[in-house]
Amino acid sequence: MVNVLFSLYKSGTATVSYLGCKSKTFQLKQGVRQGSILSPHMYNIYNKYLLEHIVNNSVNGTSLYGVYTGIIAYADDILLLSSTKSGLQNLINTCTMYSNDSFTKINTDKIEFLLSGNHQIENCFINLSDKKITVQTKLKHLDFLWDTNKSPYASIENLNINERIVNTKLLRIH
Repeated sequence: MVNVLFSLYKSGTATVSYLGCKSKTFQLKQGVRQGSILSPHMYNIYNKYLLEHIVNNSVNGTSLYGVYTGIIAYADDILLLSSTKSGLQNLINTCTMYSNDSFTKINTDKIEFLLSGNHQIENCFINLSDKKITVQTKLKHLDFLWDTNKSPYASIENLNINERIVNTKLLRIH
């Protein structure tokens, strides 16, 4: 298994196809493979220590029936949940420290922040390194839309679920 993974990431090549034209083959030099079934698992293995640290040591975050739900990771998305803004800031600070220690980069252009419940949201922000992230009224995560426009409590809607089910191709193996 190690040899297969090593070969996949050491000798991977790709081409780009656009409007019927195909590029020359080029060597892939970094990152997990977009669309690969292994990519979400590889990402979670790489971030295993961050996830474990937050789950095992965090006094911030949320839980549901005794199960810690303050950090949810899938593919290259991480969702942080806390019942307080200061708790969320502490979770973000932990992720920032891990990012610095592991030489990874947090894309601050893709960070979104939402408050649910009866809160004063004007001029509300959290800090990520030197950048202020301002509160939003909508947040999209993995095709779910969290929306506080209709009420102060975030409603969750699944986007295009019927269309995605209709367009899904199934393979049945006997």
